[in-house]
Amino acid sequence: MATSGVVCNLRPRDALKLGQLCLNGGVWNGTRVIGKDWIDRSIRSYGIFIRPDWDPDHRCGYGWHFHQFTVAGRTYRDYAAEGNGGQLVMVFPELDMVVGINAGQYGSPLWYRWSLEIISKYLIPAAAGTGP
Repeated sequence: MATSGVVCNLRPRDALKLGQLCLNGGVWNGTRVIGKDWIDRSIRSYGIFIRPDWDPDHRCGYGWHFHQFTVAGRTYRDYAAEGNGGQLVMVFPELDMVVGINAGQYGSPLWYRWSLEIISKYLIPAAAGTGP
């Protein structure tokens, strides 16, 4: 029987490792695994994904999505791998931070809005030292 989708059994901690590998420019535990030039090309914007009502200026690279978060008057950028249902790996180079979210709200944009809100409201302020 043919299936219409790809099943991926990636554990959340392994997804975070992928984000950390990219944050490190392709180096894992001191060993180059992926060329830095490929990482740099993959996290460059090549297109726009239009969501004007709640995620303006959403851009895409080689499978990565790009967001901007303004917190305490400063803009932070990320690149993120995103799965339908709320599986996210978000890399924030300025903060030296990789965030993983593993939700299960398939086919609904609620997880997406929630994750963008929680990132800007709680995680970035905590990492940047601008939180309460």
